[in-house]
Amino acid sequence: MNIWMGGSKVDGAVGMIVDEIIHSDADIIFLNELRDYRGENFISYMVKELNRRGYTFYGKNSPLSVGVLSRFPFPRIHLLLSL
Repeated sequence: MNIWMGGSKVDGAVGMIVDEIIHSDADIIFLNELRDYRGENFISYMVKELNRRGYTFYGKNSPLSVGVLSRFPFPRIHLLLSL
């Protein structure tokens, strides 16, 4: 999911990104063009916001402005991706 400058260019975009993640019902979501959101790591914020809405996700980010959200803990993702 390309979130265009961390959702910073459209009012309410970060909330809409969360809505789309929930609506997609995806197990694994890759995001790019990440930026900090309100002084917090974007992926960390997404995990907290999804949790606040009743959805459990795990997140990993990299210094390259990309990250991943998953319904599965990351050791399990490695197993799934190796199948």
